[in-house]
Amino acid sequence: MKLVEPGETMRMESIKLDARTKTLVVLVSGFFIFFTSDFGLILLFLFLLGYSYLAGERKVLPYITIAFIFTNFFQRFAFGYEDSVIMATFAFFAYFAVRTIPLLLGGIVLSKTPPGELIATLQKCYMPRAILIPLAVGLRFLPTIRQETGAILDVMRLRGISPTVWNIWRHPLLTFEYLLVPLVIRSLTIADDISMAAVTRGIENPAARSSLREIKFSTADRFVCLALVIVVAVLLNVG
Repeated sequence: MKLVEPGETMRMESIKLDARTKTLVVLVSGFFIFFTSDFGLILLFLFLLGYSYLAGERKVLPYITIAFIFTNFFQRFAFGYEDSVIMATFAFFAYFAVRTIPLLLGGIVLSKTPPGELIATLQKCYMPRAILIPLAVGLRFLPTIRQETGAILDVMRLRGISPTVWNIWRHPLLTFEYLLVPLVIRSLTIADDISMAAVTRGIENPAARSSLREIKFSTADRFVCLALVIVVAVLLNVG
């Protein structure tokens, strides 16, 4: 038994989930979250909150919880002024925002899965290659674009161009010239590089893809799937 040293706090280790479990949670939650009642929405949010906590994504939970509560209250407040066009518009956007925020929890957990492991798992599920190959390229493309965007913004700051929201609204043409044009040009180059790298690494090979991590359902996966089945059963009965 490992003893806790003085001054050292005990913390709960995050569980390792199979990529199929993460994908299933996102798909099922995304399907039900736009058709369920307010009670079902809160139930799904609590489930995804606990799921994200067990998966180790704990730093963002307070912020997402505050955003969910605030958006939920604002939605109810805005719906009380349906006669106002402006408030009705805000209520419309708040309705979708309050249902999108819980999905961020499942999406964050899924996004932390290594692309190679996710592709190997989906290949084991016999996903068509017409979907698998574009997905593999896209999973590597989005993080690279995020890094490129940060690099372009840093260069803009070095040249004395502050990329704030106010300046973007004030000078949309300059934003298009300094930010979007370089990003589009870099995107074309990056897409070609990633596609060639994927082909070089054997993405088109019909053989089963290997993975450093053993792909199998663990006890934690069975627990999450059982909890998801219970939540779905409650949603179907309650509506």
